Amino acid sequence: MDALIIADRNDSPIELTRIIAIAESRTLADVVRRQLSGVDSVVYDAVMLAVTQAHERLSPTGLASRLALPRRTVQQRLTGAGYPAPLRLLTWGRLIAAAHLLEDTHRSADRVASSLSFPSGSAFRNTCQRYLHATPRQIRARGGAQYVIRCFFRQVRPPKSSATPKGARSGRRLALAV
Repeated sequence: MDALIIADRNDSPIELTRIIAIAESRTLADVVRRQLSGVDSVVYDAVMLAVTQAHERLSPTGLASRLALPRRTVQQRLTGAGYPAPLRLLTWGRLIAAAHLLEDTHRSADRVASSLSFPSGSAFRNTCQRYLHATPRQIRARGGAQYVIRCFFRQVRPPKSSATPKGARSGRRLALAV
């Protein structure tokens, strides 16, 4: 079960829309979860929160608070693993959720922008252009959430592993004298 709606308690149009958005973002979590195997637990939790809590308009400080870590630690763990910094990660989470909502051809870009608390339809379109180089209509045509998830993971840059010990210069061998 992704959501529970109680009659006469949380079934107003605004609350119903919010609950549906939450439920839809949770279904996206399964798709994203498969892509995150083997990553650091903080990175895993941060990415999952960015996607599943996209409707809440989290800030980097709010993300760190939910992870029960200092903001700086979250930033270091994300960037150290090749993931975007918290603010960009949260924007990616909102774009993934937005793309999923765009899969419904009856939803306009303005309605999607409103449901995810973008300041305006223009701000949403500008964010799509900046991050995806695509309009909401193009995102819908290219596969919606699947397309945005692929774009997100394409820009993740895992750190380069180095066989050379830290501080050592390549071409030199270290020797241990006893």
